[in-house]
Amino acid sequence: MKNEEITLDKATQVAFCSLKKLRIIPFIKTDGRVSFKIKGNVTEVLAELQGNPKVPILDYLNRLDIIRSIIFTLKPGVQR
Repeated sequence: MKNEEITLDKATQVAFCSLKKLRIIPFIKTDGRVSFKIKGNVTEVLAELQGNPKVPILDYLNRLDIIRSIIFTLKPGVQR
């Protein structure tokens, strides 16, 4: 397993990386947007995603909901 670290902005890609057990670290960029540092074998996982793999859809949708919730929670200017 390679120990890469890249930044992703797309929630769909981040959710798939989370499903594949990569480490996900949310942060706020200088422009106020929420982004994610992804650690692990990122290149391989993103290549797998491009191959349109079969995944348990409910598991993927749950991960996507979690990622979107993180974005909403961290986004500046959102009243809580």
